[in-house]
Amino acid sequence: MYDFSKPKQKTLPAKLKNGKVIVLLPPNGYVLEAIGKMQYAEEAESIKLIYDVFHQLLNQNKNGVKISREEVLKYDVSEIQDFIAKDYMDFILSIQKNPN
Repeated sequence: MYDFSKPKQKTLPAKLKNGKVIVLLPPNGYVLEAIGKMQYAEEAESIKLIYDVFHQLLNQNKNGVKISREEVLKYDVSEIQDFIAKDYMDFILSIQKNPN
């Protein structure tokens, strides 16, 4: 029997601007859906979605740390895009390649 209450989860450590290290959990459906929308949105909407996705994924952490919207807005949109496009997508793909 597979026990959904105790899944084996891969994690991604991330160091925030304030120096705090959090351990990100795999994305839930809401984050994946928002990433999909972000890729096809017009520029103005895309920027809002980038911040929304970043806020959601940072708050899905093993540490239980809550990141405020104000804290997220301190990040530059290009550094968020870089993180999502490279590190976070590599993290997602590694989970998909090896689901165990």
